[in-house]
Amino acid sequence: MKYIFFSIIILVTALPAIYSASRFCSNLSFITWIKWVVIPVYIILFLSLLASLIAGQAAGARLESILLSAGFSFLVATIYFSFFFIAYDLIVLIIKVSGLYKLIPDSGLRVAGELFTVAVLITTAALMVWGHHRFNNPVVTAMEIDLGRGRPSEELNVVIASDLHLGNNIGRADLERFVQLINRSEADIVLLAGDITDNRLKPLISQNMNKLLSAITAKFGVYAVPGNHEFYGGEKQEIIEFLRSAGITVLADSTVLTAGGKVIIAGRDDRTNKDRMPLDILLSKVDRNKPVILMDHQPVNLNEVESAGIDISVSGHTHNGQFWPGNLIVKWMYDHGYGYMKKSRTHFIVSSGLGLWGPKYRIGTVSEIVSVKLKL
Repeated sequence: MKYIFFSIIILVTALPAIYSASRFCSNLSFITWIKWVVIPVYIILFLSLLASLIAGQAAGARLESILLSAGFSFLVATIYFSFFFIAYDLIVLIIKVSGLYKLIPDSGLRVAGELFTVAVLITTAALMVWGHHRFNNPVVTAMEIDLGRGRPSEELNVVIASDLHLGNNIGRADLERFVQLINRSEADIVLLAGDITDNRLKPLISQNMNKLLSAITAKFGVYAVPGNHEFYGGEKQEIIEFLRSAGITVLADSTVLTAGGKVIIAGRDDRTNKDRMPLDILLSKVDRNKPVILMDHQPVNLNEVESAGIDISVSGHTHNGQFWPGNLIVKWMYDHGYGYMKKSRTHFIVSSGLGLWGPKYRIGTVSEIVSVKLKL
């Protein structure tokens, strides 16, 4: 599955790269040496992406980080270049088909293409600077949920953080910001909803990230579930033990009673594990008179969760598409791919996450933690 995903990433990069490179060379042909700059730069950056996907682990932490940054920035840039050039080519096609082409001198279209190409470069650069800033400045998404159980109101501050993707790309400095943001929320309970690591444990150990993870504070504890990325490096159990050594309670098909015996947290193993415990069995021995918060990394099978009478379901995984138009794809792929939704008595929360897989840009989406004022 992972290799299919990487193949798709390479294809999604190669096609826009070929198209946008050809448009740069064509539209800026008055610069006689343009192709001798564009083509080598494109080849180097494309190879950086390939190297980061195929051999990044063997490159060493510093070189892997450089390859990832260069390669994934190239991916984002070529996608936006292509969107702009497709729009321009469609406009030119309409002009030609409609006959307006005869009213415009060839020199006018040529100059328009040149100016548009410069504008594409400036606009894409601005979008990427803005998107990187948004990644580096995560927000707190606040909401209130009243479970309406008809009892004297008690409140808990539940903080949800998903998809940290810690590794060589998102490293210690990023984690320091994440921990500070979480701790400023003064949580009663912190929920880490999967993909805490990118795929391997070694970068977390070499950067002493366990000390930072252990600095996350919550009155009633920090709880986590595995995500699909915990499986990718074949070190899922080692990652779980690492998190537990940082004082984090990892729930993989298990439950815990917390908040002074007032709330049950049920954590599912990721659906990557085809033999994970069925939801009804997971909940079979819990006191259903108490509110149940379910953590399941991927927001799928929502009808099953609703039918089980779960009070709150917490997920991540989608990143809300990371950058536009990924958020539109997420809306198409999932019944509920981001944000808050209530069905029957179940409150669904899907976070876009703190970290990212790959490019560190948030264009049209946010990096976030979710702070829930929960009324029991």
